[in-house]
Amino acid sequence: MPNSECSKCHEPIIWAVSKNGKNMPMDEAPVSTGKFSLERWGDDDKQQAVYLGRNDPYTGERYDCHFDTCSEADSFRKRRG
Repeated sequence: MPNSECSKCHEPIIWAVSKNGKNMPMDEAPVSTGKFSLERWGDDDKQQAVYLGRNDPYTGERYDCHFDTCSEADSFRKRRG
């Protein structure tokens, strides 16, 4: 999926696919404390977000899910009750 920007905070994001096959926004810039790696998925341009956790010895680029860093994240959450 192409890069785009968050519709609420307008920060750049990368679209990836979760292990459950759902679209998942990732922060565009890698960070040393990120909890995910991005791996090629399928024959097209899709990337899969692979959960690493903070203490995983993975040495490649790490990314955070944009839902964890977006200043407007609460506006995306569904209200329950």
